[in-house]
Amino acid sequence: MEKSGLFLIYKEENMTSREVDNYLKKKFNVNKIGHFGTLDPFAEGLLIVGINKGTTLFNYLNENNKEYIGKIKLGIATSTLDKEGEIIDRKDVPNLSKEEVINVLKSFLGEQEQLIPKYSATKINGKEFYKLAREDEDKVPEVYKKINVYSIDLISFEDNEILFSCSVSKGTYIRQLAYDISKKLNTVGYLENLMRTKVANYSLKDAKKLSEIKEEDLLTFKNVAFKMFPVVMVTDNQYNWVIHGGRFNSKTNQNHFILLVDCYQKIIGIYENVHNNVYRCKEGLYNFDLN
Repeated sequence: MEKSGLFLIYKEENMTSREVDNYLKKKFNVNKIGHFGTLDPFAEGLLIVGINKGTTLFNYLNENNKEYIGKIKLGIATSTLDKEGEIIDRKDVPNLSKEEVINVLKSFLGEQEQLIPKYSATKINGKEFYKLAREDEDKVPEVYKKINVYSIDLISFEDNEILFSCSVSKGTYIRQLAYDISKKLNTVGYLENLMRTKVANYSLKDAKKLSEIKEEDLLTFKNVAFKMFPVVMVTDNQYNWVIHGGRFNSKTNQNHFILLVDCYQKIIGIYENVHNNVYRCKEGLYNFDLN
């Protein structure tokens, strides 16, 4: 496939995000492919896959808008903080009311420092945490990162299982959040299930499973870009200037990025505001078929 754009995939359980890429690459004979926001193998839900120039759009998607539904199993702790790990601890679960669970969930709202899980792809001295953890968990340092929990709500609480929804910033580990919630409820717990329901402005309801995906399901680069950026058309006088790398002055536009097109609506490129509405080319696209 020579086209460029995005596929919205419903990634099922027990497959890696990279396996999704490989399947689509083979199915559609794609040269370049990649995904936006990796999902763990046990997780399911929305995975945005870009093909060819579509991967360029990842740089402009809102990474701080991801929504999930998760299920926490209280009373049991695992090595990986999810159902794929080995059981390492058991602890009685207090007699909790829904109100108590809601209050604890709400206590995690806002900006905070989150401990990066030992079994994660974060690197130190060029080596992933999970590889160090497999050798010796004591080798993995305690490293924290800033995250933001924009919303978190209880869906149900039955049989020591908490079903909740949340909206979080880029890089938030939901399994660490699940463990921290369990700890604050004076017990232990692990993330039993996880479903990603939204990324940026894209929703799981618009995604398709790999067994259903067809070429016509591709969101073309042009359609995505026309919704993502303010579109500015150059005049005939400006055309030769910008097509050879000249900067563009947009007196009426104050957005950080704009999409420059010619009179035929062919995309020239993505332009960035560098000073007083003067834009320079951030991504030259005129030589590509992006329809």
